[in-house]
Amino acid sequence: MPYSRTIALILLLASGVGAISAQEKNEPSSKLLIAFASYKERARQPKIHFYEHDGIDKGKFVGHIDTVNQRSDHHPSLSHDGRFCAFSSELENQVGKVTLWDLKEKKVVDLPKLNDSPNSILRPSLSADGKVLAFAAWNRPMAGTRWQVLLYDIAEKKLADVPGLNQGSYDQRMPAISGNGKWIAYSTNAREGAGQTDIFLFDREQKKVQMLPELNSKNSDNEPSLSADGKLLATASQDKVVRLWDMVAGAAIKELPGSEDAVLSVAISPDGQAVYSGGMDRKIRVWSVAEGKILREMVTSDPVFGLVVNNEGTRLVSAGYSGMVTVWNLADGSTIASDKKAFGAYAIALSPDGKQILSGHENGKIFTRPMP
Repeated sequence: MPYSRTIALILLLASGVGAISAQEKNEPSSKLLIAFASYKERARQPKIHFYEHDGIDKGKFVGHIDTVNQRSDHHPSLSHDGRFCAFSSELENQVGKVTLWDLKEKKVVDLPKLNDSPNSILRPSLSADGKVLAFAAWNRPMAGTRWQVLLYDIAEKKLADVPGLNQGSYDQRMPAISGNGKWIAYSTNAREGAGQTDIFLFDREQKKVQMLPELNSKNSDNEPSLSADGKLLATASQDKVVRLWDMVAGAAIKELPGSEDAVLSVAISPDGQAVYSGGMDRKIRVWSVAEGKILREMVTSDPVFGLVVNNEGTRLVSAGYSGMVTVWNLADGSTIASDKKAFGAYAIALSPDGKQILSGHENGKIFTRPMP
């Protein structure tokens, strides 16, 4: 099962020509800009491409980041307005670096001292305004001898302090910065954790780490993702439990056990009253957040790698290991439509108006289809 292979789908509002920004109010739909790493041109080294979708039923490639022979570019992270894209790159037999690309000027942004290390720098995460960049660095001089989560102030062009975040004897990796830049979620194997690896949260304003004991399990919890306002953190875990964390209250909302195998994907209803989960047991579950119980189960044909719900909370779309993309009626749990365009659907997203479904597949291609 290809757990390590991912395709990044990053969606935002965009205008037609020139700088990417919000559309005018009188326009009928919002465009999407998708940044993704693809092997379609080179079998061994991925390359970052940009694809613009019109929010209805058509799209086109609008650019790429020029690369060099034997360099792998991956893990893109876009600013909210689509102006900047941070990404990781690795020349064969050399250490990883982080680069910031200006889509409007079509050039690399000079970030002095960002990559001043003889060891790898990976996993960039860009704040919504494109002013702050979080990343993971291995054995960086003057920082620590293990993996450290560091911060770079793009406006000031210098490293920013994160006092109290890193512990020198343990690893801090996989950072995700909230849209407002206040929170950094990350994975760590710190001794104080509950399991093999845990999700910790760093408050930049309070300069304080929250260990989230109610969120973490005895197994490995990784790949954190934060909402734009930093108020909600959701994780899927190998221990078969879905966990929700309310960052405003500073407490776990719910722990949702009941899955029969590892949970691979989660989604939240627009009103926050329901949570949807899918995973290796080939079932999609609808959970009541208030009661913490399963409201419905839908059986699928293969493991569920992605879930997304429409803005009305009436339809759920799932992406499966075989490549099957299925639209579900949340009123009764029935299947509305399903199709398979390529093997391995590992990422799923909707256009802002909910009229288009986008799926990312193992072959590095993105397919669109209308919402039935």
